[in-house]
Amino acid sequence: MQKMKKVVLVGRGPSAQFVPHSDEYVTVALNNSLVYCETVDYLFMHDLETVKTLDPENIAKVDTLVLPAHPWINERQFPDFTYADFMRNTEGFTRFEVYEGRIEFPGIEPFAWLPRFENVYSCGDAAVAWLLHQGFREFVLVGIDPGGGHAAWGSGGSWLLL
Repeated sequence: MQKMKKVVLVGRGPSAQFVPHSDEYVTVALNNSLVYCETVDYLFMHDLETVKTLDPENIAKVDTLVLPAHPWINERQFPDFTYADFMRNTEGFTRFEVYEGRIEFPGIEPFAWLPRFENVYSCGDAAVAWLLHQGFREFVLVGIDPGGGHAAWGSGGSWLLL
């Protein structure tokens, strides 16, 4: 049963590294950290702008996109922009899951039928809350670092710390 597998949660911090495909664990990527992954079981995204950074080759690696019912555009949420609008602005994703996350702006009503995680402040927070809700209990963190920061692919074919 997949929910009993360990989760490898991938971010873009300084400890980020390539994560090969394996049937031994579930690979979960945050935003554009999917570039570190051979395959991605779940991709978590909050912001429409992040979609613009993904190319078709990376999107093809993703099994399921997980997003909030009220995604963000330019660091804001809007009452008339929901997950359905987000999906219309993306191409290549074929499966998705939706949850209700934190709502910060007036005029937005939560969708009562969705699981609600109102105390999440980042894509990583949301991923862990949603995965726990799904029954996952073991996590390995790759590129999720206490000091923050990001890694980037350098022109010389190596990882750079930013």
